[in-house]
Amino acid sequence: MHHVNPLKRQLWGELKERRDRINIKWWCLMGDFNNVRKATERMGVNGDNVGAVDVRDFNKFISDLDNVDVPLIGRLFTWYKPNGRAKSRTDRILVSREWFDQWTRSTQLVLNRNISDDCPILLKNLEMDWGPKPFQFLDYWLQYKDFRPLVEKTWEETNVHGWGALWLKRN
Repeated sequence: MHHVNPLKRQLWGELKERRDRINIKWWCLMGDFNNVRKATERMGVNGDNVGAVDVRDFNKFISDLDNVDVPLIGRLFTWYKPNGRAKSRTDRILVSREWFDQWTRSTQLVLNRNISDDCPILLKNLEMDWGPKPFQFLDYWLQYKDFRPLVEKTWEETNVHGWGALWLKRN
């Protein structure tokens, strides 16, 4: 059975003390917490035995900091044993309530693992509108002798469907 390490409890307490002492509102914690919030977040590990005390303590840590566990999209698990038989959701992104109130459509996207047995996680906001993107052109490209022929060739070979304005512009 897996138990929360006393050093981990100490770290959790120190994080709360630090957050309270500096009175910070915008707070984001991310990484491998090596804990799960519920039994369904661990499969094939030690006979799926998830300690109720560990789950309770981790959830209390999240609650004490008034953190939000950012909704997960993509994979359900963030750690996989190399043979794929054991998996857990031990990695996560936790943000303060103020953070989540500002960006309510925040999600954590679990990406494909590569070198590590942990999957990388990307924090995204599905609703952020940064406005129109300005056109940018680096004029040093004009000094390259093959630039114009390359653009003309690419333009002619491009087959775009659906946007009539592009067709009008090309012809």
